[in-house]
Amino acid sequence: MNSRVRIGLALGGGGLAGLAWFLMRYDRAMLGAMYLRPKELVDVVRIVDYLGSWMVTIPLVTLAFAIYWRPGWVWLALRPLGALATSQLIAEAVKSFVHRARPGTIAQSSDFWGYSFPSDHAVVGLAVWFTFFQVVGEIWPDGKAFVLTVGCVIAALVGWTQVYLGLNWTADVLAGWAFAFLLIAAVPGPYPPQAGRVKSQKK
Repeated sequence: MNSRVRIGLALGGGGLAGLAWFLMRYDRAMLGAMYLRPKELVDVVRIVDYLGSWMVTIPLVTLAFAIYWRPGWVWLALRPLGALATSQLIAEAVKSFVHRARPGTIAQSSDFWGYSFPSDHAVVGLAVWFTFFQVVGEIWPDGKAFVLTVGCVIAALVGWTQVYLGLNWTADVLAGWAFAFLLIAAVPGPYPPQAGRVKSQKK
């Protein structure tokens, strides 16, 4: 990932953080608008919500670790695991400092705990899915743009479900994405596996 992309991610994270701060005053109205939706979709949205939960992210990073743990590929194996651990640590540290209460609609899902700001599903979902597909893109360079797009779409859907199900305020999700952008921008790499470098040099 080149420096321009990192700067763009950092600026995007800063912009989202500012937007989250601005929208805090309108959170209640925005959440209320979300409830003008078909109730039949709630069960479907709950399934998407699990893509940002530990029930999916832990098996995902474990699978990546098991596949990529080999000589010359260690950085790729550790990247998704590090993203999960660091993003969860950031989310819980900020939650313990801000102490923002969740909306009064948490009965929509049982997959929640602690305070509301930032949304841990938003932080972890974006950080883990993006870095996972970064790793996949290093092995499949021709499909890198496609898989990164898939990762961003998954992360966006996960964040949206938090508001739709009433688990987080809108600002919580935007702040979560902001932290994830900053984390992705700060972490070095990803670096292609040694075998990939040798193959590229031969070409």
